[in-house]
Amino acid sequence: MSNWIISRLVDLLLVFALATLLLWWGASRYPSFFPERFQQYWGVVSQVDVQPQVHR
Repeated sequence: MSNWIISRLVDLLLVFALATLLLWWGASRYPSFFPERFQQYWGVVSQVDVQPQVHR
């Protein structure tokens, strides 16, 4: 039973890692398909200049 649970957790972690890599690759290669806020959160190099926000 525990081997089955460990196997499923490893599978989930691998799927999550692969999805993250695919998102990062897609965002860096095709930035026009992703919203501007996505670029700010992920820190992907893009043509969009991010202006720092000053809270007063």
